[in-house]
Amino acid sequence: MIPVFKPSIRRAELDAVLTCMVNDKIGPEEKHIELSSVIAKYLDIYNGFSLREYRRAIEIALKSMQLPTHSEVYISPLAPGVYLDVIEEQGLIPKWLDCKKESLALDISQINNENGDIQKILIVHTLLGSVPDYSDLDNIQIPIIEDISQGLGAGSEQIKCGSYGKATICSMEHDQIITTGGGAVVAGSNKHAYTQIKQITDTLSKDVLLSDMNATMGLEQMKLLNKFKQYRQGIHTELVKGIQKSSHKQIPLDPFGEQSYYSFPVQVQKDVQSVVKYAKKYDIEVVPAFQNSILSRIEIEDSLPNARDLLRTTLLFPLYPSLSKNNVDHLVKVISTLP
Repeated sequence: MIPVFKPSIRRAELDAVLTCMVNDKIGPEEKHIELSSVIAKYLDIYNGFSLREYRRAIEIALKSMQLPTHSEVYISPLAPGVYLDVIEEQGLIPKWLDCKKESLALDISQINNENGDIQKILIVHTLLGSVPDYSDLDNIQIPIIEDISQGLGAGSEQIKCGSYGKATICSMEHDQIITTGGGAVVAGSNKHAYTQIKQITDTLSKDVLLSDMNATMGLEQMKLLNKFKQYRQGIHTELVKGIQKSSHKQIPLDPFGEQSYYSFPVQVQKDVQSVVKYAKKYDIEVVPAFQNSILSRIEIEDSLPNARDLLRTTLLFPLYPSLSKNNVDHLVKVISTLP
């Protein structure tokens, strides 16, 4: 079975982790500081912190916005479900933004600017590795948090994803662009934003920080981030040949810049379960693209036609650097003959 996600762990990562163990530097010592600094430098933002939990990174980013209770958080309903938990725990009000018809970019025309007494922020995700419409975001005057967990390495000619918002979050779980075996980075775009994040992080115990053993793995992966992206792009080019022969569609992920090639999403035009069974018959794992999203967990009264359609019809096929040529050829063949 070809799994839909597989971390690209090489000998270099194993050697680096082993060195940490030999030197008895397993806990949060120096490497977690270096990792957040390396990622911030790559994004050309100020600095951040490497944490053990993605959820904690979301909590800190939201708290750093210093929002009063009942402030509004505009977000895609296709964002990870953990966002809803954190938003509600902090006494904030989620406001749903549908995506545009022909992309995953947020339709910010739905932001209500009439009540100026209520503070608002916008959370922008690089869903499935897509690039936000930054020219559109220039038209709003509220703080932005970027989540580039699936979009690290993506961007437009002028803007790298993760460098635009006041705060940036990047998950490093096993199924993201880079992995440390779990955890996330939360960073500030400038000194002021970083200081607000630091003030919160400094109140927490040291065990919320990422261990050096995990951070070392992330440092090795960051060294090859651009090379990994080239591998992903090459595989993507081959898989596109398959989908073009089928009756199904690709989701446009890069009308506003170059995507990260996080995975290979297919928008099924017929019966979704038939496609899942067909892929499984040929030893290929596929999963619903938004199975862990907010919209998959709760009933939302807003119409959100585009998000609902994507939730219902989009499947992810395998796409990662360690796929062999034989596996890629097999994927192309199966995708081209999907029912």
